[in-house]
Amino acid sequence: HFTSTDGLAILPADYTFLAGDLGVHSFTNSVTLKTSGEQKLTARDTLNTWLAGAQTAITVDPASPASLVLGGHPDSIVAGTAGTITVTAKDAFGNRATAYTGTVTFSSSDGQATLPADYTFLPGDAGTHTFTNGLTLKTVGSQSVTVTDTVNGAFTATQSAISVNAAATASLVVSGFPDPITAAVSGTITVSANATDNVVV
Repeated sequence: HFTSTDGLAILPADYTFLAGDLGVHSFTNSVTLKTSGEQKLTARDTLNTWLAGAQTAITVDPASPASLVLGGHPDSIVAGTAGTITVTAKDAFGNRATAYTGTVTFSSSDGQATLPADYTFLPGDAGTHTFTNGLTLKTVGSQSVTVTDTVNGAFTATQSAISVNAAATASLVVSGFPDPITAAVSGTITVSANATDNVVV
């Protein structure tokens, strides 16, 4: 019976040795390790459990990049406050794709947002890069931020449901009064308390 420290591993089915094996049996292309890092394979007799052997310190490298993951920005933020966000490349098995050197671009549901400039991952980034204070959302409400590889559009990720709250009152806006208006005719006027171009509720 086989086990592994890699919880995603594909392992051979239990095998009963035959006399013709003469104590040796090769399991050809029947082991697949998927989790990067150092892993271990163990074979153990199902009846005499003390009878076991292991191959240790098997280095598993990440597979090719398959997706981007975006996160780290606060779920709730005051409009106009700079936030930090992290982009990580992953392989198909959820490992960080350390060889990723693509270029990413940002977009947002917030038309007023200040976004990080396009960025080309460097080998030293090892598949992850944090954009410190490079993102500022300014429109009150639930907003989202999206990152996309500039060459492979299938590599895209979104952090959504970011609650942007109005900042402190910065100005009053007076509007709505008819112009021109006849003398002695009543008119309606609206005063709005604004912060970062958002109405303070």
